[in-house]
Amino acid sequence: MEHQDLLALTAKERMNSSRRAMFCKPQHFEWLFEEEGLRLKFFLDAGSDATALVRELVQLEE
Repeated sequence: MEHQDLLALTAKERMNSSRRAMFCKPQHFEWLFEEEGLRLKFFLDAGSDATALVRELVQLEE
């Protein structure tokens, strides 16, 4: 899909564009090592992606 096609589609469907912050800072960040693993607790602003934050914090080994 070309850029102009995408613009036409968003106008036709009356979709509003929005942006997300490039960086976010979690609030009230806590961690606790438990028998089952690591427990993370934090608060993010609306629109922030918790999965992306966790992916940046941990390194998975397969």
